Amino acid sequence: EVLTVSDNQENDEDLGEASYQWYRDGEEIPGATSDSYELTEEDNDTEISVEVTYTNAAGEEESATSDETQSIVTDGVAISGIVQDGYVSGAAIYIDKNGNNLPDADEATGLFTDENGRFSGTITESGTIIAVGGTNTDTGLANKMILAAPEGSGVISPITTLLESMIDDSDLTEEEAEAQLTETLGLAEDIDLNHYDPLDAEEGDNAAVEVQKVNVQLAVAATLAEDTTEVMSGLAEEIIESVETVDLSDSDLLNEALDHIEIDDDLITAIAEANAEVGTSDSLSAIAEAQKEATQETTDESSLSELTYAETVQKIYVAYYGRPADTGGLQYWNDRLEEAEGNLNEIIDAYGSSAEFTERYGDLSNSELIDTIYQQMFGREPDEGGKAFYLEKLNAGEMTLQSITLNVLDGARNEDLTIISNKVSSSSYFTDNLDSNGFVYKGSDAAELAKNLLDEVGIEDESLNQQVDGFLESNNTLIGSWVVDAVEGADEAGVITFFSDNSFLYSIFNENQEDSSNLEQGSYNWDALTGNFSFDLDVDSNTGSGLSADATDQITREDNKLDMANFSLSKVDNEDGSIIGSWYSESDNGLQVITFMENGQFVVSQATDNEGTTETGVESGSYTWFEETGAFNFNVEYDSNGREGFSHSGANEVTLVGTQLHLTNDDGTDIFNGS
Repeated sequence: EVLTVSDNQENDEDLGEASYQWYRDGEEIPGATSDSYELTEEDNDTEISVEVTYTNAAGEEESATSDETQSIVTDGVAISGIVQDGYVSGAAIYIDKNGNNLPDADEATGLFTDENGRFSGTITESGTIIAVGGTNTDTGLANKMILAAPEGSGVISPITTLLESMIDDSDLTEEEAEAQLTETLGLAEDIDLNHYDPLDAEEGDNAAVEVQKVNVQLAVAATLAEDTTEVMSGLAEEIIESVETVDLSDSDLLNEALDHIEIDDDLITAIAEANAEVGTSDSLSAIAEAQKEATQETTDESSLSELTYAETVQKIYVAYYGRPADTGGLQYWNDRLEEAEGNLNEIIDAYGSSAEFTERYGDLSNSELIDTIYQQMFGREPDEGGKAFYLEKLNAGEMTLQSITLNVLDGARNEDLTIISNKVSSSSYFTDNLDSNGFVYKGSDAAELAKNLLDEVGIEDESLNQQVDGFLESNNTLIGSWVVDAVEGADEAGVITFFSDNSFLYSIFNENQEDSSNLEQGSYNWDALTGNFSFDLDVDSNTGSGLSADATDQITREDNKLDMANFSLSKVDNEDGSIIGSWYSESDNGLQVITFMENGQFVVSQATDNEGTTETGVESGSYTWFEETGAFNFNVEYDSNGREGFSHSGANEVTLVGTQLHLTNDDGTDIFNGS
């Protein structure tokens, strides 16, 4: 589009010779000094104005400045092409604005290749075209290379990537570099490498076979060395300096080209042998098979592109919810993805509109949402440039959080790729072991626990499965203290503590039975999968209450809730830096458990077999505790434990020492461990 200066003065006064200066957002546009101005991509989302300087009829110099235009929106430039190393489906397309040969977040176009490796759309930037991620449809293996091609190319391949590296690393023009590359690699001179697709050639086209051999030999070297940029740079230098045809299976050539990369001789030999095998192939299918055999192991190790449907579902659960998939959710989305023939774009929108996503993140700003997906995927904040780019696109409605998530995932490299791969691996192991372990993975609390587990997964992959095992074992248990939920009209309340040695202590306080110790003590067994519960009592002084009265044979756990036959209980978790939780002390005098609740109530449970030394019973009441000084005050409201508890021994100071609680009175200090 061209803007032109128009004279809208009402008289016919001759303004004489005029000069012009065009401005972009109030800043001079260099060289824009004529009476017209052609808009460029740099003018996108800016305001344009022009200043005209002229001599009036009196011979005086005057100037006038136009009103600024509305924000310019350029139509952009149409782009289309093929990503080819075998056709690469699902590759993300970038435009390398800053010339660093890497796919930076703010360079994403939002375009992806289809199942035939093709892409098309409109871009507003110019520069080298970059393609990352995706899957090679010939071999079924993930694309681990950063492929590139000069601006305007219709094909992006390993050969065009090498060509682009030659241009960057020398004074050669594109035409000169292509001529040198064609001659040195022994390819047909009439082939335009930037637009030639050897996979689309007719059967028996020897020129196409030779081009594809070179493509695959370059791909093998880059994939096995795990550094596309450095491999291409080293080979470009050798080709630029060469005066004869080079052989990409020559160990000496490879040693020279890759000398600056820290790889051992065995790897050089492996690349040379694989490329020699490719070089003897006489058809496109044979070339693809040789490539698959050479790169299978390396590609399988650490790529997000080569995932099963189930692993892909886990990847999106990690990105969107920050947690592993539950069994039902995994099966449902796996089936949906299978119906969509693996096209994640068909189902991704549903994640962002789900009830869980809305509940967790519905109140977050767009900026906070972008921060969240980066944290959940990689455990870090987004880089400033990437965040600014995605935030602008999200605010303008040009990208959705779903498409941004896919973009970021497909662009994961180096440590980011390792971390998200580790999280997917841990998530898969987690879900696979739910049924056999018994962890009740339902509700928001359980989801939060699982999210916290994934937050701890980083770049180290040692003991990932052991971490998951430990988590599942610690959360499929009754171990800890549980408070009976209040029921309107009921006189009875209580606390039950389950210990890791399969013993338990159940304290019941009933205002109508204060003359009774109201306590049960014994052993138990619980099957987390079926909920079946059995117990044996050693002490039963609860006069018609408790487990024995209800004949409890089923307990189900969901999040931090237990459901029994006639009542439910809530978990009392020990909080860091607080006395809230349960604490126990076991000695010759018996077992004592103190439970401090968040509502300012406490329960002391005392059980003993040494009659006459201590008394079995329960004490409850209210308390206050001052963390800064440890000062402690209490008021006993129910007491059936005789000479035990706060009412007998007193307590004026409570302090935390590591994982222990120290309770001090005039006679000394008693030490309790966290339950």
